[in-house]
Amino acid sequence: MYHQIISIKWVDNHYVMVVSPTQRGVQFIQFSRREHRDLLPLIVITENGNKVPVMAQ
Repeated sequence: MYHQIISIKWVDNHYVMVVSPTQRGVQFIQFSRREHRDLLPLIVITENGNKVPVMAQ
């Protein structure tokens, strides 16, 4: 919430999603997964490299 997705990449056995802050809104994405785990191995960061908390996986 309150972030726009810039990119998502598979790096070292997890996804790294780079986001940019926005004033409002929610964005949903769908993508093909490279792994088949129950929990999504996801790290969300800003363009500056700051971690963004993940609400649910």
